[in-house]
Amino acid sequence: MHENDDVRNFFRFFGLCFLLLTGVSLLLLINGPAVYRGGAEALNKLVGGSEYAVIYSDSRALLLHLLILVIPAAVFALVMVRSRFRERFGSYLYGSLVLVLSLFLLFYGMDKLLLLQFPRPGNNLLFTRTGDLSREVLYWTSMGAAPRYQVFSGIIELIPALLLLFRQTRFAGLCVAFMVLMNVFFINIGFGVSVRMLSIYLVLLCLVLLWPYRQLIAALLTLNFSQLEKARFPRSPFGKTAFAIFTTCVLWLLYGATTREFPEQDHTFEIRSEQVDCTNWRRGDLLHVHPEGYVILQYGTDFKSYACIFTGPRHVAVPALGITFEWQTDTLKIHSKQGRCLLRMHEIDRSTFRLLR
Repeated sequence: MHENDDVRNFFRFFGLCFLLLTGVSLLLLINGPAVYRGGAEALNKLVGGSEYAVIYSDSRALLLHLLILVIPAAVFALVMVRSRFRERFGSYLYGSLVLVLSLFLLFYGMDKLLLLQFPRPGNNLLFTRTGDLSREVLYWTSMGAAPRYQVFSGIIELIPALLLLFRQTRFAGLCVAFMVLMNVFFINIGFGVSVRMLSIYLVLLCLVLLWPYRQLIAALLTLNFSQLEKARFPRSPFGKTAFAIFTTCVLWLLYGATTREFPEQDHTFEIRSEQVDCTNWRRGDLLHVHPEGYVILQYGTDFKSYACIFTGPRHVAVPALGITFEWQTDTLKIHSKQGRCLLRMHEIDRSTFRLLR
């Protein structure tokens, strides 16, 4: 009997430790220091993943990353099972998982509240036919064009993040968080957003944290209010510490948002000249200058994207092509190894798009 209890306790502690290590790792991958993300990117290259896949959850690199966490989780579980303080360890693990879930909701809620998660649609997307967009890009574009809904979504995620920090409101926070996370999970499934594994983790984490409230949930579902007095609520050993960490993260996010530089370059130029020697552009082709640091050349329905460097308010260098662009009121100067040429062009006003009004 004693051995069976040890086995059950081992798997219980192993599951809690693995969830905690996974949550901390995901938080560090998304919002952590560059050193940690650099190590993850090296792992991503080792398994042949794409350049940015490690930040998202649906990647081989992250699967390998999480498999590595099985080892320390098993070691911690063995230590806790053999310790006479295992019940205290269980309480600390539960409190740590509550804080992890709260921080996830905080980070994503603040990103929406500050309009950082879904940027305004770039000009290249505004000139792309709806039928040519992937479901993920279509969803991202729609959210970026609806800032008021972004703010509302951010508030809805921040409410449970705050409720989770206090024992008296934790059950309500978990219920709200579960509904929010289930909605996000089905959005990611329906639109093919590449963070489905992260969504599964957050829903699973919420269910694990709700498990100690199973008697209360059963009493509420069966309207057996006489059982409410018998329901037990798990204690969190460091509520004040969790609140201090939460407050620190809020201030850090606000500081990062106020000091973040938002480039003003977001332009689209329609070529009005006929084909010239220094380019293969024709009349009607488009040049998009994206604020995130790349230019998109649009030939009809074909797009080609290149990284660029903003060297001035009206000057862009494209190292991959060995050329620079400089635009004035109605002309576009192109400097390349072959020489310099001028193109007549027209800059399209973003305010004319109904989607951005």
